Order: sequence, then structure tokens, then C-alpha cells
Amino acid sequence: MVHIVPVRVDRSMPFVVGASLAFVDTVCPFDTFNVLIDNRPTPDPSAALATLPPLPGELHYARLDRNPMKLLLLYISRTGLTAARTWVFLVSFAFRRAARPRILRRYLERCGAGFVKLGQVLAMRHDFLPAEYCQELMGLLDQLPSSPAAEIVATIEAELGRPIGELFAEFDAAPLSSASVAQVHAAVLHSGEQVVVKVKHPGIDARYRIDLLNLRIMAWLGSLLGIFRGIDAGAVARELERIILEELDFRHEARNIYVLHELLKSDQVDHYGPALHRQFCGASVITMERLRGVWMREILTASDQGDEERLRQWSAQGITRARTARLLLRSTLEQCFSHRIFHADPHAGNLILMEGGTLGYVDFGTIGWLDEKLWSEQFAMNQAIATGQIHRAYESILDTLEPLPDTDLSGFEMEVKTLLMDWLFATKVPGTPIQERSSAGLFLRLFDLLRRQGLNMSLPSLRLCRALMISDIISLRLDPNLDRLKELQDYFDDQARRDFEHVLAQQLSWNAVCATTAGIARMMQTVPDAVAFLRKRLPQFGRQYEKAVGGFERASLMALGNLRTLAVLVALAIAGGRLFALRVWPGSWWARATGSLGDSWWLAAGASALIALMLARMIRKFR
Repeated sequence: MVHIVPVRVDRSMPFVVGASLAFVDTVCPFDTFNVLIDNRPTPDPSAALATLPPLPGELHYARLDRNPMKLLLLYISRTGLTAARTWVFLVSFAFRRAARPRILRRYLERCGAGFVKLGQVLAMRHDFLPAEYCQELMGLLDQLPSSPAAEIVATIEAELGRPIGELFAEFDAAPLSSASVAQVHAAVLHSGEQVVVKVKHPGIDARYRIDLLNLRIMAWLGSLLGIFRGIDAGAVARELERIILEELDFRHEARNIYVLHELLKSDQVDHYGPALHRQFCGASVITMERLRGVWMREILTASDQGDEERLRQWSAQGITRARTARLLLRSTLEQCFSHRIFHADPHAGNLILMEGGTLGYVDFGTIGWLDEKLWSEQFAMNQAIATGQIHRAYESILDTLEPLPDTDLSGFEMEVKTLLMDWLFATKVPGTPIQERSSAGLFLRLFDLLRRQGLNMSLPSLRLCRALMISDIISLRLDPNLDRLKELQDYFDDQARRDFEHVLAQQLSWNAVCATTAGIARMMQTVPDAVAFLRKRLPQFGRQYEKAVGGFERASLMALGNLRTLAVLVALAIAGGRLFALRVWPGSWWARATGSLGDSWWLAAGASALIALMLARMIRKFR
């Protein structure tokens, strides 16, 4: 018989799903992640996932209560209550201008369920709403009184098809937390492993579906009356419906937990996601590993209060503020631009520092992903910002926007470039306030420009920006002296090295070498004609236009000489890597790159040497 613990456990350390059990984002099909952008290898999640073991266990399905009369009575009562609250909200909103953001937040909280989710979607739409509204909506309380333990146990047993005693050795009847969709309980498996169990509130599906219907009606009426000028209310309602329907099915979040656990474990960054126990999961129940450690919010509180004693205790465990700041920033960049799947809500309540300083993530309701096009655009934009390329950064920002209007954007261009330059200066001046140095300050001002210009970003782009903003603010609070630009540059340098290794390993295959050799053979057929032209025509041009073309001849000779030198260096690098690096530095990237060519290395080296000889002959003829 299962041991159900009736006493509430300590809330300071256990795995807690954060204050907002936000919306679930389904990881897109991985077979779409295999396109190369701009000849640069796109990070491919399928490559990492292809080697993963199959998910164990079977999913279980629960039957929904579809009693028509019960649903009708629930709809009438909930709609009537929502209508009354809406009239009160409209009156208060019309006459209390200064308090409008707070009035909107309270209205959404009181309506609950689907309206809270609407507020969470709008909190990210800085291109729709002014900054003060988005900031207020980020503080939405997504809470609900906990359901009775007996109902929760009944839900688990009905969902998983077994008595609670067969599933868990211990199950804490008191929830660790309770939000609008589900509540979380601590438990112990019969193997002795400590876990947490997230269980959906009984009857919550019907309440959300009723709210979705009412929100669609309100969006239609608002658009008809012209209330939502400049906002595609229908698109927001459809996006909200997709998010809510996915969130109501815990199988999506279970997949998110499994995928991120495996991806975070596969790279070289010291971060971690809890393991999923899928045999104890279903459409209304998720069971996962329970993480132990120090919550990020505790570290921030101790840092803000100057509690040096606690900071020293954590430092002895390998948890330091400077290391944690750099680790959080690097972890976010690795997820966004290497894996293209990322935790989209890395606030302090969802981060835990485990023993040794490992960064742990919890609450995987909000997961973002980037397709090939969006990844390329965001990668280019952040790389340009990191390297101070203002015009390239501006062009990359335009690429991330949804269809541009047919208007003059010259004024917008100047404002964006001025904003970027001001931010870059602020990051280099010691003592500049965090809000001016963080990417949050940059993105918020950029969003304000977009809103005034009538431009919109896609929701995946906004999720990415939000994740970068949150992690950046936390990193700077932990270490105000953190050089964010240097960390960005270091990451992109490392990524360039990994891309180079990938290209050598994947592109210089036997087929690629054969195709390159065939191309060189075809090029050799045109060399005599090119040499004859350069020998006969350029001297004539030089005599006719001595000054102008004389410089061109010298530049041409210099370019040919540089190409010859490059070809020689490539041949030497391939041969040296094969004959020297594999024996002296077998673990270096040089050895790995040349070793990946296999037995065809001599073809690549020979082709490079042949190109060098051809260029040398052209230079002699040219002279």
C-alpha cells in the first residue's frame, strides 16, 4: 500500500514548476531541419536525436466528461460571470488612464484560465502593446486553489490505469505548487528515486474550451467595431487556441522534457534538464526527475542583500556568481543557436544550481524552436550586433520582420542604427546601469520603434528575444562586470570553428572530392584561352590606359599570387594534418578534420597543389 504523506514538505528546495505554467510549444517535426543556409551548416536537432534510445513506456489516455447538459450549465455560468467582469473592466479602463496596465492585468487574472493565457501571449507582443503593458502582464498570477488530494489520486489512477500504490512508494498529498492548469506533487518511485508528479486539475479542459469560444467571439466583435486597430485579433485568437489546446495535452510537454534533457546532455555546456519517466506519463500526468540544489532566486536575493555568508557557503559548493552568470548566458546561446530548441522562459524561478555549479532547468511548458530561415536570420543579427556591424545588424533586423509595408523606411533605418550604436557605447562604459547595458534595454527600445512604425515580428522571434532578454538580465544582476559582447564573440568564434570542422567532415567526402576534381579538369580546358587573353589584351590596355590599367595589372598579379599562396597552404594543411597532426596531436581539431577525409585525403591535397601550379603558370605568362 502506498505511503501518502499528509504533511506539507519544505518548499525552499524541491522541484517547483515556476509561477507561470506557461503555454506549451510543440517541437516541430525534425525532418524539416536539414537545409543548409548560406553555405553554413545549420544546427540539426535530428542529428542529435537520431541516436537517442526510444522513449520507454506507453501513453495512457483519459476519457473526458462530455455530458451536454453539464457543459451547457457550466458555459452559461462562466460566460455570465465573464460578461459582468468585462463590463466592470471596460468602465474602469475608460476612466482611469494612468492605471490601465494594472486594470488589464487584474481583469485577466480574475477571469482566469484562458484569459490568463491570453495575457501571457500579449506579454510577449511588444510589437502590439506599449512596454508598460507588456511589463505589467509579465507579472500575471497564474494560480488556482489546489484540487483535493482524493481527486488528484483518482486522476492519476484513471490516467495511468493502475492503483497509486503500484505506481509510487510514497506520494505527498500536499501539492508543492498549484497553477491554473495543474498542480505538482512530490513522490518516490519503488526504485527509491525521488520524482515530482504534475497533474492536471479535474474539469479544467471544459473551462478552457469555454474561454476559447468566448475569446473568439470577443475578437470578432472587437474587429467588427474597430476596437483593435493595428492588431490582428483573429491571428492572436488562433495562436492562443493552438497554445491552449497543446497545453491541455501533457504529452507535448513530456516530449519537450525528454528532448531537452537529451540535447542538454549531449553538448559541452554544464547545464541539465530533468529526466522523464514516461511510463508514468499521460495526457493529464507528467512524472519527472526531482532536481535538488540552490534556486536562482535565492542567489539573486542574497546578492542583492549583500549576504556574503550564504554566498561563501554556495561558493564552497562550486556555485559562484561570476561563473553562473557566464554559464547562463552560454547555455541560452547554445540552446538557441546550436540546438535551435530552447527553454523560452528561463526566469529565476525556473533555474536551479545543482551540486558543483551545474545549471538545471525546470518547467518546460514554454519551449521555443527556430526553423532554418529564422535561425539564419537571428544568427546573423546577433553575430552582427556582437561584432559591431551596424548596417548588417539593421538588414538582419529587417529580415526577421513579417512582410514589410510599401513605405519609406529611411527614418526607421536611422533610428535603429542610432539605437544600436548607443547600446554598443553603453556596453563599453564602466558604471552604466544594467537596464542600459542589457539586451533587454536594446530589444525593448527596438520593439517600441517597431510598434510606432506598424511593423511586427513573428512569435518565434519574440520568444527567442524574450529568452535572451531574461537570461541577460539575470546574468548582469549576478555579475555587473560581465562583458556580454566578449561572451557573444567567444560563442560565435567557437561556433565558426565547429562549423569549419563540420564542413570538412561532411562536405569533403569522396563524392565531393570527385566532383571537385572533375570541375578542376573542366577549368584546365579554359586555362589556355584565359592565359592568351591576359597575355595579349592586358598589355594593350596598359599601353592605352597606362595609369588606370597599370594599377589593375598589379592588383591582378597580387590577387593571383595570394590565391596561389592559399592553394599551397591548403595542400600543406591537409598533408600535414594527415602525416603529422594525427601522430603528434591526435585529439586536435586539425587531426579530426583531416582524419575525416579518410583515404581520399591525397586527392584533396593533390587538387590544391594542382591549382597552385596552374596559378603559378598564369602568373608567369601574365608577367
